Amino acid sequence: MNNFKKLGLTALVGSLAATTAHAGTLSVGGTADFNYQTHGDGSATGNPMSSTQDISFGASADLDNGMTMSYSSNMTASAISAQSITLDMGDAGTLGIYNLDSHGAGLSKYQDVVPTAGEQVWDDTGVTSHGGIDNGVLDHTAGSNLGYNGSFGDITVSAAWAKTASGAEGSAVLVYDNLIDGLSLGYGTGESQESAGNSLTTDQETMFVKYTTGPVVFGFQRSVVTPSVATGTTVSTTEKTRDGYGVSFAVNENLSISVGQSDLDFDTASLVDQTDSGISASYTMGSTTIGLVHNRTEDAAGVAADDYDVSELKITFAF
Repeated sequence: MNNFKKLGLTALVGSLAATTAHAGTLSVGGTADFNYQTHGDGSATGNPMSSTQDISFGASADLDNGMTMSYSSNMTASAISAQSITLDMGDAGTLGIYNLDSHGAGLSKYQDVVPTAGEQVWDDTGVTSHGGIDNGVLDHTAGSNLGYNGSFGDITVSAAWAKTASGAEGSAVLVYDNLIDGLSLGYGTGESQESAGNSLTTDQETMFVKYTTGPVVFGFQRSVVTPSVATGTTVSTTEKTRDGYGVSFAVNENLSISVGQSDLDFDTASLVDQTDSGISASYTMGSTTIGLVHNRTEDAAGVAADDYDVSELKITFAF
């Protein structure tokens, strides 16, 4: 990690016009990884080897009112993949603008909280849009969201809002920790715009529970996606309910393993239920992480016997 001290940040505007920023710090870091990924049952084919590089930039500065302004930007394969600007207001929480794939607040931040040592069980199997709203995975459709995160005792609040072409979308999540030691309960609700050409919205809702005891974490999450035309017969026009559950185990401070499954129910007789399952393991040695993932999707997108699977070895170097 390289640090460049005494970087003068630009003057702040809007509500911060009356305050000044002290000298801040710019940090630069990143990762480089090597992937060996094989598919079966009709999934993607071709060269199983690939590599990607991520470069992240972060800057922060203390304001004279005790708050902290921060900026972060992440580049994947030379293209910006996530950006955020946040204002840490101390006990009052954090306010920010989250762009692209930042997933900084609201339902997008809590789209899948089931514990895993690697990828989510629905990820990377080669199914088109396997991680989208049409597959019961929560997300915002707007590229930029105004987000808020705050913790007040055992209660955590996370909310997001965005103006869209023909309306607006927003969501909010409440998490309650320590009802009993190690137990977290969460509930979230919101809506996203279905397309730029109309003001129709898709309702999204989730509830989850996580329990941690020693090195073991158990998790269950139910998410429901209801489009405006909830009586349709396709994956995009019918209501979808996804139930995910899994367990992870930290064998030691370096090695973690997990197993999980996710069942996707389409509320129409024309589609069969989809099942995603997977196992993951990760081992960390200093700045190097070795990850193993095997995921399988059965009856993808509600089509009987349309099955996909992926096995992946990933070696990641952090710098």
